[in-house]
Amino acid sequence: EVKNHYNSNLLMRYWKGWRLFLSKTHQLYDVISVSKQHYNNVLLNKCIRAWKNYHKRSCVMSVKRERATIHYKLVIKRCVVVQWKENVHRIQHLRNMLLLSLQYQCHSILKKGFNIWWNRTNQLLEQVCEEERR
Repeated sequence: EVKNHYNSNLLMRYWKGWRLFLSKTHQLYDVISVSKQHYNNVLLNKCIRAWKNYHKRSCVMSVKRERATIHYKLVIKRCVVVQWKENVHRIQHLRNMLLLSLQYQCHSILKKGFNIWWNRTNQLLEQVCEEERR
């Protein structure tokens, strides 16, 4: 019986140490597990936050790019319309100048023709008058 008692005390003493070691090991594993879980959550949150920020910036840039494209097209249209109007005014001015030049040319030709006729008629009248005087 003493031997049994001794063995049982020996077993209890070492078993208690072993149980204490196992419980501390389990607590350490629990702490490590919790810390790993916390680290994974923090890392996941950082990644998700970074993705959300990127997505938000991307959406904002997309909207800005779309607005810039619309503005650019509007500016180009305005420039084209302004150039078209200027071209129309220039063509109209050239037509008016051509019309004025044609009117001036017609008037000038008519005046030259009239002067030629007038001079020729005066010459003929002078010749007739001279012949009558003779």
